[in-house]
Amino acid sequence: MPEFGSDRMWGLKELPLPEPVSWLPATPGWLVVGAILLATLAAFAWLRWRAWQRQRYRREALARIAAIGAGAEALAELPLVLRATALAAFPRDEVASLRGAIWVEWLNENGGRFDLADAECLDLLPYDPDTARDLSPLVATRLVAASRAWVKGHHARL
Repeated sequence: MPEFGSDRMWGLKELPLPEPVSWLPATPGWLVVGAILLATLAAFAWLRWRAWQRQRYRREALARIAAIGAGAEALAELPLVLRATALAAFPRDEVASLRGAIWVEWLNENGGRFDLADAECLDLLPYDPDTARDLSPLVATRLVAASRAWVKGHHARL
C-alpha cells in the first residue's frame, strides 16, 4: 500500500510541459516595426543632441554671468558676455555696430528687460573701472539679472 495518494494514481504518467514561448517575433512585420522604431529613436536622439550643441553658447554665457555675480571688478565682463552671446545667436551685420541706447533697445526688442538708463553704463563698463565701482549694488544686481534673463530668453536667428 502506498503511503501517499490512492491506488488509482499508480501507473499514471505525468503530462509533458509545452515548449516555452519564444521572445522572437513570429512574423517579419514585427522586425520592420522594430527597425522603424529604432530608426525613429536614433533620429530623435540625434536631433536632441544637435539642439543641445546649438545651445552651447547660451550655457557658456550663463556660466560666465553666474561667475560674475555682482562684484564690481567682474562687472566689466558683463557687456562682453552680452555682445559675444548676441554675435553667436544673431547675424553679425545686425549686431556688431550697435552701441549705447540703440544696443539696449535692440536687446529689449529681442527678449531683454534692460532699463534705457543702463545704456551708458553698458558702454563704459569694459573700459572704465571706476564705472563698475561707482555702481550701486541695486543697479549691478539689476544688470546681472537682466543679462541672465536675456541670455535665457532670446530667440536666436542663425
